[in-house]
Amino acid sequence: MSQIVGTLALKIARLIRSEDLAEGEPLPERSLAERLLVSRSPVRTALRELEAAGIVRPLARGGHCVADPAAARALADAPPEAHGDDDAYIAIARDRLDGRIPDRISENELLRRTGITRPRLQALLRRMSEEGWVERLPGNGWRFLPVLTSMQTYRQSYTFRQAIEPAALRDPGFTLNRAGLERHLDEQRRLVAGEVLTITPVRLFQQNSALHEAICDCSGNAFF
Repeated sequence: MSQIVGTLALKIARLIRSEDLAEGEPLPERSLAERLLVSRSPVRTALRELEAAGIVRPLARGGHCVADPAAARALADAPPEAHGDDDAYIAIARDRLDGRIPDRISENELLRRTGITRPRLQALLRRMSEEGWVERLPGNGWRFLPVLTSMQTYRQSYTFRQAIEPAALRDPGFTLNRAGLERHLDEQRRLVAGEVLTITPVRLFQQNSALHEAICDCSGNAFF
């Protein structure tokens, strides 16, 4: 399963949870594609993955519906998986943040910097592209997008969160996902207790991102 399909499957599971969809509720591909801002093809593939996991089931007339809301909640609340090559990922991110990587760079130069194989680097670049901070150029190069490349933009990201998260909490459609948020609270408490000194940077980023997404998911507002 590709990372983008896995991400879409997780988002669909979170939608089932946040909207408290019951067994048998339909999941129209077109509606999901519009809400997730993707084409119908990857949504269809993600639904098949969820079908294999028993979370959704096919309808006789076509399409899918919710099969197991509890399984959807379990997937939505599961801790984010660790990725391979995290050291190379962190090295590229740090070099970019420190200005040692230009806006445009070739794969060959990244291979020289990271020391990993080309297939592993290409998988890493696909991951970065799906996360929205690089894009492929014609030929064999990549361009870094202007996100979190300085302390100023890093602070701006937190200013953005300070605006969005309280708005999500005040949304009329907000529904508390107590189990999910308590898990995130436990993670944050462990960080304060000292885990922040031993956790990997990627895992720290994943935990903070998951907390932000969990708050926004509870709003029930597709635009958060």
